[in-house]
Amino acid sequence: MPAKVDSGTCTGCGACVDCCPSEAIEMQEDKAVIVADKCVDCGVCVDECPVEAISMEYRFSGAPSSRGLGHRVFNPATGVRVPLGLYV
Repeated sequence: MPAKVDSGTCTGCGACVDCCPSEAIEMQEDKAVIVADKCVDCGVCVDECPVEAISMEYRFSGAPSSRGLGHRVFNPATGVRVPLGLYV
């Protein structure tokens, strides 16, 4: 599931746009908008948003996963922290 932006809370600061490794966030009418087809569910934008306007909805099936539980590793290729298991 892609990230979701609460447009009522979003201040349009653009921090999420700058940090998104898949370039899945655009600014429209001074608010962040997630491009679902580009979003890789990494959660970097959730951590970066200073007003907590972005959230993730994870749906797990099968075995338990560490995604979305705060287990992150630094990806030196992109310079950002990513959920463990997503790129490793």
